[in-house]
Amino acid sequence: VAGRPLLRSADIFLTVLAEALIFSLASLGVWVLSRLVSLDLFLGMVSFYGFMVGSTLAVLAGLRRLWPLPEGEYYQEKDGRVLLVWKLHAFLCITNLFLHYQNGLVPPEFRRLFLRLLGLTTERGRVRSLPCSLVADPYMVTLERDASLGHDVLLLPGHLTGGRLQLRR
Repeated sequence: VAGRPLLRSADIFLTVLAEALIFSLASLGVWVLSRLVSLDLFLGMVSFYGFMVGSTLAVLAGLRRLWPLPEGEYYQEKDGRVLLVWKLHAFLCITNLFLHYQNGLVPPEFRRLFLRLLGLTTERGRVRSLPCSLVADPYMVTLERDASLGHDVLLLPGHLTGGRLQLRR
């Protein structure tokens, strides 16, 4: 992007810190659960995944509460915190949530639940979403009544170009 680095050392450090926190919370959850019930390898892995998803959703909700991202234009030079929060949110969504349910193994009901927990709003009616659709920045998206997300659709309310981030509903 025009030779301008968009990831600063602080961005990488905070991202690794957030991921370590989530991983630690998930590990702690499995450890506590294993003290209550006997877990084989499969149940341990499923439990760890469930705790990873829950921890990720909690961290993302905390980020949105502490540092909400309203619509507008933001620049790397003067709005570094906004871009950091936006990139951290995207990284956690892609690594800990979207890749797992985008493969089609997770039922669509959970996908809709994930999107709603991430801030996507829907009008009354049914929202259909195919396995390979992806909504970036779901807190900036409102789906109207009887909306349908098709195969390989990508909704991008945020756009980053050359150190400038544009967020639009």
